[in-house]
Amino acid sequence: MTRRSVRLAALALLAVVPLSACRQQTGTAAFVGVKRITVSDVQHGVDDFYKNPALAKSGEGREALVRRGTLNAMILDALFARAVHNLGATVSDTEKLAAVAQYKANPGNIPGPLQGAPLEIAGETGAYANAIQAAVTKTSSSDQEANAKFADAVKKAAKDAPVEVNPRYGSFDIKSFLQTFSITPSKDKAVVELAQPGAANTGGQAGQPQPDTQQPG
Repeated sequence: MTRRSVRLAALALLAVVPLSACRQQTGTAAFVGVKRITVSDVQHGVDDFYKNPALAKSGEGREALVRRGTLNAMILDALFARAVHNLGATVSDTEKLAAVAQYKANPGNIPGPLQGAPLEIAGETGAYANAIQAAVTKTSSSDQEANAKFADAVKKAAKDAPVEVNPRYGSFDIKSFLQTFSITPSKDKAVVELAQPGAANTGGQAGQPQPDTQQPG
């Protein structure tokens, strides 16, 4: 069986796993409020990631981790967009393109929670993060206060738009999420092996989305 056929077989199994009893929907990777992120959306992001030569090299042999990183960035993107709206801030297309260009020029500057995602998604999410940071900084007297307000803005966004993640990718808990800005990987060995067919291990390799307490941006 070829690498692609193995990948597609695993992807097909991912597609049939329901999120919860109340929101069973085949082919769903996650919900952020009413926004549905499909398994197909995630795979398109993965394909875009590997089309970039620099990113493809870093993600070689780590497709399952890239897939989870792509989904993580998509979730962050949706939550940060909601937080920006709640704060009455705006993000222009020019700002999004500038963030993409910055990450493209310096991939090493991509924050841990956005690693493993295509540049377009990482850049847009980074632009939203910058807007949140700018908004909360205006009303803060210290970096500590600004960081607390940043977390509160994301917490409110997650309350307005609850996040549900397909168990094949991991799980979402707002308390732990705010510590790393990353979804929690599944601890089920069978699930991990399915998500990354043929991999000997998943730890500490290039291309792996790393836990990071730094706010994306």
